[in-house]
Amino acid sequence: MKDATISVIIPCYNRAGMIGDAIQSSLDQTHSPSEVIVVDDGSTDDSLAVARSFGPPVRTLHQENAGPAAARNAGIEAASGEFVAFLDSDDLWKPAKLERQIELFEAMPHLAVVHTLVDWGDGFPSGHGPRVEASAHYPDENDDWARLFCSAVMYTPTVMVHRSVLRRTGRFDVDLQYWEDMNLWLRAAIHGPVGLVRERLAILRRGPYPDGRSPLSMLPVYWYRSYARALSVARSTLGSEEYRRCRAHLRDTLDRHMVGAHWDGNPKAVRRLCLPAMRHGPRRLKALAYLVASILPQGARDLLRSTGEGARS
Repeated sequence: MKDATISVIIPCYNRAGMIGDAIQSSLDQTHSPSEVIVVDDGSTDDSLAVARSFGPPVRTLHQENAGPAAARNAGIEAASGEFVAFLDSDDLWKPAKLERQIELFEAMPHLAVVHTLVDWGDGFPSGHGPRVEASAHYPDENDDWARLFCSAVMYTPTVMVHRSVLRRTGRFDVDLQYWEDMNLWLRAAIHGPVGLVRERLAILRRGPYPDGRSPLSMLPVYWYRSYARALSVARSTLGSEEYRRCRAHLRDTLDRHMVGAHWDGNPKAVRRLCLPAMRHGPRRLKALAYLVASILPQGARDLLRSTGEGARS
């Protein structure tokens, strides 16, 4: 597959200080991409000008601000490569990243997705990477779909997908402001196994937080929506035991997020999480109690939390 064509897609919003490094890392690959598509998502800084300064094979698209899912979708629509690789505007690739992934696709052509391990770069607190990886499971071709659903970690800048798989799965879900990436990887994995290159070939950096998205306090809400939608799509392909495992994971994680949002003083997230939790059988009364607590006045909520903290200590 030395002649395999790869389209690289980089969504960008107000990352003028970082997008150039991301683009350069995609051009410095030992297996050169056929095109690098930078989708400017309505930036108000010089991001688009920086991207345009590279010239071919870098192509630029511009759209009104609609979020990373819509930006990646625009890139997919414009892509011509046999494979599609995703890179975020604040992250980097090591030079052998694309080559190693193509080698694995060549060795195992039945794979739907190939991803890699990561290094942790600028912007993350000291020790963040080891803490995350202590409990992370990076899936490979030996995992069934339920294992992916219940424990998989796959970072967007590590992922390469065969474009034929994207034609079958559809695009990123634009209703999801977070977790839209894992939703698509799970849907893609319905059509074939996930392969893992066991090398740290992507570098995650934390750039400025983009405007226009829901606050990070709503992350648990989007987690539930992302995973519940993926499970709905996959349900007809799962055996009864696999589906039971996935439902149990969805229920238990939803419960933890609901309780966590309560103790974090986040009533909006509590209300959004309680409603689906009330549909999960034995958790209904617990969810109802947290829903009632979430609509109490601020002072009453603070009193409940302080009382609960005292009881827990």
